[in-house]
Amino acid sequence: MKKNSKNATIYILLILLISYILNANLIIKSILNYTKLFITKLFPATFIIYIISSLLIDYGIINILSKGKINGNILYVTLMSLISGFPSGAKYTKELLNKNLITVEEANYLITYTNFPNPIFVLGSISTILNKTLAVKILISLIISNLIIALILKPKEKTKKTNHKYINPIFSISLANA
Repeated sequence: MKKNSKNATIYILLILLISYILNANLIIKSILNYTKLFITKLFPATFIIYIISSLLIDYGIINILSKGKINGNILYVTLMSLISGFPSGAKYTKELLNKNLITVEEANYLITYTNFPNPIFVLGSISTILNKTLAVKILISLIISNLIIALILKPKEKTKKTNHKYINPIFSISLANA
């Protein structure tokens, strides 16, 4: 069985190689178009947000969000991934996990539903292809579907709120790390 799967993989790769050779100009043109789209639409929409979000964590935004019964870690990742879009939910989750601000269980929960699209990218791209009203409807439906997943998969037990003492970070070091 393994040999058949290995042979199938080899055949698929050979077909892809032949297709690439026969359609090299089209493939190169597509790659250049996608690169231009990334540089002009996606990168500017996320770069600044990633830097600011990292600085917010360093300066203690989670403690501010943790007032009351709300878990500031989960709220922070949810809000920031809503604002900055995919794959930021995974980035923020990993950053909080590395800083021991969340547990592995909380990280797994966050990963399940923080796959929000970047609103700037969706509204900019879809409204140029279709129209702005449809772009807003698509964006809202994607957000609602992820929030429904969050409600369905919400852990039964309460996660403890993390209350860390933040030492005044040096801005230049925080900025370089961001």
